[in-house]
Amino acid sequence: MEIKYRRSVLIGTLLGDANFFGKKNKGVMFGHCAKQYEYGQWKLSVISRGFKIGSKECLAKSMTSPSGNRTAFYKFWTTSSYKITAIHKRMVVNGKKDITEYALKHMGVIGLAILFMDDGCKETNKGKIRAFKISLGGFRKESVDRFALHIRAEYDIDSK
Repeated sequence: MEIKYRRSVLIGTLLGDANFFGKKNKGVMFGHCAKQYEYGQWKLSVISRGFKIGSKECLAKSMTSPSGNRTAFYKFWTTSSYKITAIHKRMVVNGKKDITEYALKHMGVIGLAILFMDDGCKETNKGKIRAFKISLGGFRKESVDRFALHIRAEYDIDSK
């Protein structure tokens, strides 16, 4: 598997639903509802096989969906590895995950797609698509501005 592809999947996942964990060496953890179970398995497989590290998954608990129904929730994680730690050092600023220049340089189109699938939505009005949105509320304003400039330059995508 091409290194650019697996790194792009990892970075898109980290900018979206995932978090780093571990003290010395780092791993990656994320969760998805039952409807996204196969998607979560795919991301974990690309990351763990691509970086040649172990991985696990489990049914964590049930959660309340936006519609108010109870649904299964799955956790996915890699084992800790110096390979993930190297990415952590390039994506964490002052102890917090950030949209760094490194992340933007290596995100690629697949990483952008994963970020949208994890934290994006489409806005419609009377059945017509008005906009596609990505929630970046957990990141500093400077990082969001950097992201906006990047997607404009790389993909000709305007943002507000």
